[in-house]
Amino acid sequence: MKSARNHRRRDPVALGNREDKTRQAEEFVGLEKSGELPEWPGTASDFRAPKYRLLNEGGHRTFAIVLEKGAEVVDSLRQFAREHQLLGSHFTAIGAFSEAVVGFFDPVEKRYRETPIREQVEALSLIGDITVEGVAHRIHAHVVLGKTDGTAYGGHLIRAHVFPTLELILVETPRYLERRFDPETGLALIDLDRTA
Repeated sequence: MKSARNHRRRDPVALGNREDKTRQAEEFVGLEKSGELPEWPGTASDFRAPKYRLLNEGGHRTFAIVLEKGAEVVDSLRQFAREHQLLGSHFTAIGAFSEAVVGFFDPVEKRYRETPIREQVEALSLIGDITVEGVAHRIHAHVVLGKTDGTAYGGHLIRAHVFPTLELILVETPRYLERRFDPETGLALIDLDRTA
């Protein structure tokens, strides 16, 4: 049985057109159905299918997405990326969360130091990208959160639960973006040499 982390596309040529993306997504779905994909944080109860509208189908598919009460942001975006075969995208959003966890990357320990925020906050700004690592979708997002006293917290978004809404605009890139593990930092970074 192949591990998802060691799985590589059969076609190393730059995959940029819709047919290649479809083939790559079908390969991904095959691994997903076989149970060979890695487990992700979050539970099935955290996932609530977002409402969305496709605003542009031309060169760059553009989606308006609304996450509703209780949805976990990172898991919902990952599921959306799988469902819509997104192999590279960027997004911006505003809204509010009932709770969130933000992180600050510690380069010495090679891990995120987590800061839980266990209160209602405004998502003043949420920006990020969707990439692939092997066959798995990766969500990389940074957020600035406003508290009731006017102070703000920011960092890498690890997880957050929406309340009452989160409104996103997501734009698909014309070619996929691929991440590769960097042993020096301990992070999966975008590898432009392998990005089609």
